[in-house]
Amino acid sequence: MSAMSSMLGRGRDRRQLIIALFCTMLLLAWCGLVIYHVRAQHGHVLGDWLLDYRQGFVRRGLIGSMLSGLADVTRLPVTVWVGLAQIAQFVVFIYCLLRVLSGRFKPFWYVLLLLSPATLLFSFFEVSGVGRKETLYFALLTWFVLGLDRQRVTVLQTLVWTAVSVAITLSHELILFYAPYYLIAAMGVPKPQRAQALRAAGIMLLGSWMAGAAVLLLAKPLDGPAFCDTLMQSGLSSTVCQGIVLWKLQDLRSSFDETLLTIRYFGYLKTYAMALVLSLAPVFVWLRRYRPGTVRLHLRWMVAAWAWSSLAFLLAVDWGRFIQIHLVSALVVLALRLRRRDATALAAPSVPRLNVPSTKVRWGLAILCMLPPIFWHMPTCCESGIGGGVAGKAEHGVVAIMRLAGL
Repeated sequence: MSAMSSMLGRGRDRRQLIIALFCTMLLLAWCGLVIYHVRAQHGHVLGDWLLDYRQGFVRRGLIGSMLSGLADVTRLPVTVWVGLAQIAQFVVFIYCLLRVLSGRFKPFWYVLLLLSPATLLFSFFEVSGVGRKETLYFALLTWFVLGLDRQRVTVLQTLVWTAVSVAITLSHELILFYAPYYLIAAMGVPKPQRAQALRAAGIMLLGSWMAGAAVLLLAKPLDGPAFCDTLMQSGLSSTVCQGIVLWKLQDLRSSFDETLLTIRYFGYLKTYAMALVLSLAPVFVWLRRYRPGTVRLHLRWMVAAWAWSSLAFLLAVDWGRFIQIHLVSALVVLALRLRRRDATALAAPSVPRLNVPSTKVRWGLAILCMLPPIFWHMPTCCESGIGGGVAGKAEHGVVAIMRLAGL
C-alpha cells in the first residue's frame, strides 16, 4: 500500500479519512497564515526565527543562523526562508502523524483529543499562534514515533535524531522541558524492541540536556536594539523586531517575577484548570471501559512529564502554549498504543464503547463531546477566562464588519 493511500485510509477505516481531511485543512490554513506573516513581517511570529549568532552565542540562534546562511546563498529574503521552514516542519509533523495512525483503530476518545481546541486547533484561534518554534519539536517527536512504529531504530538513525534534537534545543530551549516524551514514546513499543527504543530516546534526551546546559552556562544576553538595527539595515521592516527581539526580560529573576504577577492578575489557575477540564473530560468519558491499570500507567507517565516541565510554567506567561505542547505530545506518543487493525483482539485492550441504553443517546453524547471548538478555546496567555471558540471569533468578525460599514 502506498504512503498516500495509507495516510488516507481505505476500506472501512473512515476515521483515518476524516482525520486526514481535517489535517489537510489545518495544513492549508497554516500555509495561508504563514504567507500572511511573511508578507506583514510579523515580529511576534518571525522574530524568534530570525535570532542568529551575529552577536556571538545567544539563546535560540542556531536556526536563524542557518536560515540567514541560506538567504545569503540564494539571495532570497530570510523571511521567505523562515516561512518555508515553518511550513516544512508542519508538513513533517502532519505526514508522520498520519502514517503512524494508518492501519490502527482510532477510538473515539483519541478522535476527541485530536479535535480538542487545546491540541491541533489551538494555534488557529490566534493569528500569531501559527508558526511558533514548538512545531519543530512536534515534527521531531512524530518522526521518532514513526521510526519506532516502523521498527527503524538504527545507530545512524539515532545519531540523526540526536543531532536534530540538539539543533532544536539550540533554536528554542523551551523544548528541553518536553524531551521526556521521547522516553514515554519508547516505553510504548513492544518488549522485543523496547530496549533499543529506550537507548535511542536516552541518547536524544542526553543530547538535549547537553545543549540546554550550553545555553544556560555559555549563552550571553541578546542586545535587542542593536540586533534590530542590523535587521533593518538588511532591508527588513521594524515590525520584525516586535516580540522576542526587543523583549525586555533577559534574566531568570525578572521572568519569574513577571510570570507570578501575570498569574495573579489574570487568574491563571482558574482559567487553565477550566481549559484542562473542558479538554480532557470528554476524553475520559470515553476511556472508562479500558483496564484501569492501563489507564493509570499512562497517566503516571504523563504526570511525570508535566512535573518535569513545571519550571517552564514559572518562567514564562504562555501557559496556553505549554499546555498545548503537553497535550499534542500525549496525542503523538499515545498513537503507538492504539491497536493495529490486523492485530488479534488479545494484543491490546479492545476499542471501548460507552455503555448507554440507546444508540440515539450514544450518538447525542458523541456529538455533544465534539462541539467544544465551536464554543470555547484556550487562550495563549494574559486573558481572564477561556475564549469563545469559533462562535466567539465569528461574532467578533461580524462586529468588525459592522463597524467598517458604519452600522
